[in-house]
Amino acid sequence: MVGTSIMGIGSSERLKAVRWTKANDISITGVITIPGSALVTIQSFALVNLFFGKA
Repeated sequence: MVGTSIMGIGSSERLKAVRWTKANDISITGVITIPGSALVTIQSFALVNLFFGKA
């Protein structure tokens, strides 16, 4: 991810160069994305099976 690369470069220069609130937002988004996409996939699969029968 581009955001984490920029954080790594900033922290190698000096720790105050990183916007830690933005780093926290990026981390939270990364943690939420995978379970969220899995949930959408499960719901989509269930709808397809409902309308077209078992695959």
